[in-house]
Amino acid sequence: MRHDILQLTELLRDKITVNSFIEIGSRDGHDTNYISRWWGIDPKNCYIVEAHPQCYDFITRTYPTFQTLNIAASDITGIVEFNAGIIGIESNVGISSLLDRTKDGFICTKIEVDAWRMDEVMNHLNIDQIDLAKIDVEGFALQVLKGFGSTLNMFKALQIELETKEVWANQSYYDDVVSYLSEFGFTILNEVYLDEYQKDVIFVNTKKLNLNY
Repeated sequence: MRHDILQLTELLRDKITVNSFIEIGSRDGHDTNYISRWWGIDPKNCYIVEAHPQCYDFITRTYPTFQTLNIAASDITGIVEFNAGIIGIESNVGISSLLDRTKDGFICTKIEVDAWRMDEVMNHLNIDQIDLAKIDVEGFALQVLKGFGSTLNMFKALQIELETKEVWANQSYYDDVVSYLSEFGFTILNEVYLDEYQKDVIFVNTKKLNLNY
């Protein structure tokens, strides 16, 4: 089992209950499908945020019962440039990002997409609780978290892919996110290096759950 999926399931099994889930940066919706089945979440309480328009189309066709939004999660609301991997040419469109990749070649085209602060999304959709999140946004994690504002307090746990070295221009790093989340009471439960650049990290909200780590 992949590290991120293990963190979102088995490692949380005896620590939280999960009735709602959001995946920010999905590519295909498969992870949300797996998580929803594992936890027994009603599909209407599963949310997917995917900025790549072709990936969004695939998700809505494949998983029409999930609440899928074709936007980029950010700390601002407005029109932004997005580096969209070219379907059929780029082998890993899952690394599409609002940031420019610096580590190696990435075959993409720049497109304009709608960016939303996530607290505005929560308000717009009348969402007052999401228990669990998976965030894979290619160096943009800190901006996404800031875009939740105070609604970040609603989460019981957050699973985030983070970088320890530069992969994207002007990106946030592991230490930035750990420091920011500590202000909201989130503590690392588990982390695993994927390679020399990235980690999968699961955070739990110790204030909300009254846990000690």
